[in-house]
Amino acid sequence: YALVWDMGTRNNDTPKRIFSTHDENDQGAFKLTYDSSDDENEDVITDDEKRRTDRALERDIDEKVQFWVDCIQSSAPGAAILTVASHNDFFENSEHGSYFSPDEAKCRCDLLKS
Repeated sequence: YALVWDMGTRNNDTPKRIFSTHDENDQGAFKLTYDSSDDENEDVITDDEKRRTDRALERDIDEKVQFWVDCIQSSAPGAAILTVASHNDFFENSEHGSYFSPDEAKCRCDLLKS
């Protein structure tokens, strides 16, 4: 049996964790240019949002993967089950130039394994 999980990409309660794309050498307050986006932190999530996302992902796994694992095991005990994570390209980059954490798909797969 093969189960395919979309890594929560279709679940609105599991937003993508975005990391800042600013240059480490931009010299902070001493840089010579001003960009209005410097004042916005809307793309970076807080620890509370990360925990909320993780809980939503755990529910997503429970509803979409574990449910089917339990069904298969009850009807075919001892059957081999391969879980496949799809939609990896969803985490590569966004349409507005911010890049998602390169480890986001891996983090979600790790959560599935646990």
